[in-house]
Amino acid sequence: MDEKVVIKDKKKYKQDNTRRARNNRMMFRLSDEEKAKLESLVEKSGQNKEKYIRKAVFDFERKIYNTDGFKLIIPEFKRLGNNVNQITAKLNSGGKAPPEEWQFVKKEFEELWQQLRQLVAELR
Repeated sequence: MDEKVVIKDKKKYKQDNTRRARNNRMMFRLSDEEKAKLESLVEKSGQNKEKYIRKAVFDFERKIYNTDGFKLIIPEFKRLGNNVNQITAKLNSGGKAPPEEWQFVKKEFEELWQQLRQLVAELR
């Protein structure tokens, strides 16, 4: 004969989540548009909402980038820009810019450009 489980205190039974693999409940709010989009995505996936959200959160491949190199190179580009502005101001005021100034700026720019290209390549 089959045994029938009788739950006397349903409220207490609902609070007892020790038998569940996932016993933590999360709630969040969505706008009407966000809700409609989520429901559409869930329907297209063929999964239930809980499984879809869990998969979206935990199976998403996250890429973490180290931007320290960019933080170091940006001030150098600003410094180089100031040098170019000073040379340009000198030329606009009728002065002359010695070729070594231009060579210095060109060399600095090429070095910074190579560093920037290397940083971008590391991100790929």
